[in-house]
Amino acid sequence: MMKGEFWRLFTFSFVHLNINHLIGNVIAFIVTAMLTFEVGLKSEYFILLFFSSALVIALIEGMFLPTLIIAGASLGIYSILGGVSLAGKELISIYLFAPLVLFSIFLTSLFSGNNDFFDAFFHFFGFMFGLITYFAIKRYTTTKKNNLEVIA
Repeated sequence: MMKGEFWRLFTFSFVHLNINHLIGNVIAFIVTAMLTFEVGLKSEYFILLFFSSALVIALIEGMFLPTLIIAGASLGIYSILGGVSLAGKELISIYLFAPLVLFSIFLTSLFSGNNDFFDAFFHFFGFMFGLITYFAIKRYTTTKKNNLEVIA
C-alpha cells in the first residue's frame, strides 16, 4: 500500500495540488482558526480534530481506494468545523451552522470544476468526524469531571 512510508498518513494534509488549492485551504484555515478562537475551542482539540481526521481517512482510503490521491488540509478543516459547530452552539445554533457548512461542501465541489464525488464525501466525512469526535471528547471529560466531584 504505502511501502513503509507511514508518514504519508499525516503529511497529505500539507500537500496541495496547485496554487489555487493551497490559497483556498489557507483562507479556510484562517477563517476556521478565527471561529475556533471565537467559540473557545481549546487548541488541543483543534490539533486533535485536524490530525485524527487525517489519520482515519488516510487509513480508510488506503484500505479501500489505494490508488486514489488525497491532498490538502480541507478534511481537517471540515473536521474542526464539526467541533466548532458543537462548541459554539450557544453563539450560533447548530441547526443553522451545520447546514451552512454542509452547503459549503456542496458549493466547493460544484465550483472546483472537477465535480468529484470523493471531494464532497471526504469533506462531509471530515465534518461528521469532527462533530462526533468533539461530542465524544466533551462527554468523556464531563463524565470524568463529574466522577471526580463525586469522589471529592
